[in-house]
Amino acid sequence: MAPGDVVPNHAKQLKSKEKRPGSRAFKAECEPDGSFVFEANEAWKDFHNSLRHFYEVGELCDVTLKVELVARACCEYMKAHFHPTNCLAVRTFAESHNRVDLMDMADRYACEHFTEVVECEDFTCVSPQHLRTLLSSSDLNIHSETEVYNAAVKWLKANPQHHEAWLDQIMSQVRLPLLPVEFLTGTVAKDEMIKSNLNCRDLMDEARNYHLHLSNKAVPDFEYSFRTVPRKHTAGVLFCVGGRGGSGDPFRSIECYSISKNSWFFGPEMNSRRRHVGVISIGGKVYAVGGHDGNEHLGNMEMFDPLTNKWMMKASMNTKRRGIALAALGGPIYAIGGLDDNSCFNDVERYDTEDDSWSAVAPMNTPRGGVGSVALGSYVYAVGGNDGVASLSSVERFNPHLNKWMEVSEMGQRRAGNGVSKLNGCLYVVGGFDDNSPLSSVERFDPRMHCWEYVSELTTPRGGVGVATVMGRVFAVGGHNGNIYLNTVEAFEPRMNRWELVGSVSHCRAGAGVAVCSSHVSQVRDIGQGSSNVVNCM
Repeated sequence: MAPGDVVPNHAKQLKSKEKRPGSRAFKAECEPDGSFVFEANEAWKDFHNSLRHFYEVGELCDVTLKVELVARACCEYMKAHFHPTNCLAVRTFAESHNRVDLMDMADRYACEHFTEVVECEDFTCVSPQHLRTLLSSSDLNIHSETEVYNAAVKWLKANPQHHEAWLDQIMSQVRLPLLPVEFLTGTVAKDEMIKSNLNCRDLMDEARNYHLHLSNKAVPDFEYSFRTVPRKHTAGVLFCVGGRGGSGDPFRSIECYSISKNSWFFGPEMNSRRRHVGVISIGGKVYAVGGHDGNEHLGNMEMFDPLTNKWMMKASMNTKRRGIALAALGGPIYAIGGLDDNSCFNDVERYDTEDDSWSAVAPMNTPRGGVGSVALGSYVYAVGGNDGVASLSSVERFNPHLNKWMEVSEMGQRRAGNGVSKLNGCLYVVGGFDDNSPLSSVERFDPRMHCWEYVSELTTPRGGVGVATVMGRVFAVGGHNGNIYLNTVEAFEPRMNRWELVGSVSHCRAGAGVAVCSSHVSQVRDIGQGSSNVVNCM
């Protein structure tokens, strides 16, 4: 071993051109102060002196430590010079030298720059084991799962010698159920590689059954898998909109959760303050409807477009109300129930996003203020609420083709101000209030079995909680526990049947609307800080 094996020639000569580790054609500037080069040189000198001392005196000294210093300096140099053209080769080099820390760094870089890495010459040269590991990551920075499918196909076509042993293993890391139906049927299903492999045909069946399952069709023995869970960058952005805290004044502030960064930030504020507001996201936009602004009930609606980062006023409902629930089925938005200071409503209105207009549909069988709602299969569900006398355990669902509401199985507990979401083909109702206090209980409804069951309770009671599903987990945001307004966030993992705290929003709030927008997090502008009158949680 010689110093030249550790330190590039350009560094010893203090020239600007270099060959990056593991790349055939790679140019970049070295660190201006030569710090990594100096560190590697010094580590090599120490190692060389220790080795010579051991040879001359017969004492081991700290040769092993010196070797580690040399290796660490080399790793730091390569980490500082990652590039899409060399990160795969650096990862292979790190694996061959058992440098797990450098392997992890190279993997993270390749995931973050996935689309660029796929276009580089080295991509089709990686080992099948490496490719499988890369494609399995939930951290791939993509806008659509089609990018992962195309990357897999590119590698497979360049490496036909690996088809027999690796075709199905590589394709199993592509989340085929999350591909658009048109792409799935028009491209994937017609690919000869897929058609000729029995295991790949099974993967296609899984994808088809997933879409049938979402449409509430009976699919015997269907099971959800990691392939039905979006990757972090395609899971969307979780919006927490409006609500109120200890000051009593409704908020216009918005907090957004970046799944890829696992952090919350403030988004652009609404035009109006709104508590007990209905919120939903469709078509990559977020809609906030009704609520109360601190002075009066609202019937107006505003829409947030990530492309402009602005809220725009849209057509108003016919009935002003708070405690309203929204659901989307087949395009239109349904505004369900709600209340004002005098009564609870059974009114239901339907909003046409194309025409920007509202129209009435069949009213519910029961008035429901503080109701929860979600579209599941071919129906819109209205869950719980308060009829003006007591909290309700009853549930009904709307068939838009018949323009009719029908009762379904009751929950095990009466509740209003509850959060509702769907996950893996089931409906979840979370927290809320009975007539006396906030609840920590959670129930799950399976529409195929027409029955409710209790699942694990929240870590704390939450009335007026906002609920949405993100990456295969149900998130519960804020609420009131009977003593204070909450800013904590917890998530339910169905496989473990467990809730766990996963962070907090900046502002304690209840009666906020929560929804997941399909936009990329980079599209939503971080405004830094929201309204200032929201510190008090009491």
